[in-house]
Amino acid sequence: MEASLGVPTRATSVRTVPARLLEVNRQILNNPAGPAHNRGAKVSFTHLIGFALVRSLEAIPALNAAFVAGIDEKGTPGVLRHEHVGLGLAVDVEKPDGSARSWCRA
Repeated sequence: MEASLGVPTRATSVRTVPARLLEVNRQILNNPAGPAHNRGAKVSFTHLIGFALVRSLEAIPALNAAFVAGIDEKGTPGVLRHEHVGLGLAVDVEKPDGSARSWCRA
């Protein structure tokens, strides 16, 4: 388990899921009379999924944890339970030449 901490990871997963409710809520928020439009912002599916993820971690704090190689001064492996939820997103954007440009927003 500890050896896996040093391995860089990148995973891409594609799933088809029903998202009608997400689409409806996004349209409501982006409507000219909606709350997002008043601030000049647009809400994306990524925003909605990120919001749901953060709320889920707040509701089930046991999932907001990480394995660490040294939980104490003796270097005992263990689980670190985070007090706060921190979400960072990385997005690959395809360039016109077909290559990807990655950017992050925390």
